[in-house]
Amino acid sequence: MIKKWKKLDSKYLITSDWINVRADRCKRPDGGIVDPYYVIEERNWVYVIAFNSDMDVLVVRQYRHGAGIITVEFPSGDVALDKESPIEGAKRELLEETGCTAESFDLLMECYSDPSRYTNKIFAFMARGAQKVCEPSFDENECIESEFISPSELAALVREGSFCLSHHLWGAIMAMEKVGQKGWCV
Repeated sequence: MIKKWKKLDSKYLITSDWINVRADRCKRPDGGIVDPYYVIEERNWVYVIAFNSDMDVLVVRQYRHGAGIITVEFPSGDVALDKESPIEGAKRELLEETGCTAESFDLLMECYSDPSRYTNKIFAFMARGAQKVCEPSFDENECIESEFISPSELAALVREGSFCLSHHLWGAIMAMEKVGQKGWCV
């Protein structure tokens, strides 16, 4: 039977509003010591797969410095700690990044981003009836372009590797099945 490790000690190496990194000293069930085991604490993430009345899907393009690439992805961001629920964060991010709201929001999935190192969860929402109501309001370091594209255009972006965030891919598959686009990307 698999058992949890016992945390013997923990020391924060980096603390900030955005991310915390800690080094844990742990004891495995077999008695072995793991020192250090690095853990990254981040806020929970949300993203929104938003369809308009024509059943086109909303995507954003932005620069992602970690990988040094421009990505095509769904509107997304962090959930404000102790200030909002995941659905409130999803609605806020959709409005801030695209200037859009939607008639309905449904939770598609909730999962861990990478439970081996990260503590945060990811919440994927599907929104219907999305429409632009105002200009976007970007965070200081954001430069984002948004547009509605057809499901077949999204599938082409997936195949060419431009739409490449793994958790967004799973959400896209689930959302496309929900709207009757089974086998949409094959």
